[in-house]
Amino acid sequence: MKITDLLSQAESLPVEGLVMLVDVRLRSLNPPEAAIDRKWAAVARRHLQEMRAGNIVAVPGEEVFAKIWRRFQGMSVRFHPDAEEEVSTAIQCDEDVEPGLGQNFAVELHAAVQPAIANPLA
Repeated sequence: MKITDLLSQAESLPVEGLVMLVDVRLRSLNPPEAAIDRKWAAVARRHLQEMRAGNIVAVPGEEVFAKIWRRFQGMSVRFHPDAEEEVSTAIQCDEDVEPGLGQNFAVELHAAVQPAIANPLA
């Protein structure tokens, strides 16, 4: 089966099926680690007990995210010099293959990076 056929079939799935497919693929790339999951569950249980006992006070998520967002305001993005060199080389190689191809790559790379710059907490 060609990858284009597979992608076409995946796109025709209902949302629930597509989510399941993505989840399976992500888990195969980054399998869950039971030991770490158990540690997180223990931390969550302890925090819940502390909240119920009145030992800690929950902070609304909006406040937490607002505080984090303020820390990221004005943050600039810099790329490692090796990454910059690699991109420059790729753009030049693409231009050598076909005029305009390197420019297209640069535009696509810029578009791919923008969501991370606009929403660094995602």
